[in-house]
Amino acid sequence: KANLSLVAAIGALAYGYFTGVFSDDD
Repeated sequence: KANLSLVAAIGALAYGYFTGVFSDDD
């Protein structure tokens, strides 16, 4: 079973990465 804090950390990084990519419109 995956470590929940590890999953949360990866999720936060992925979320920040993808929002950064998709908001890079300027």
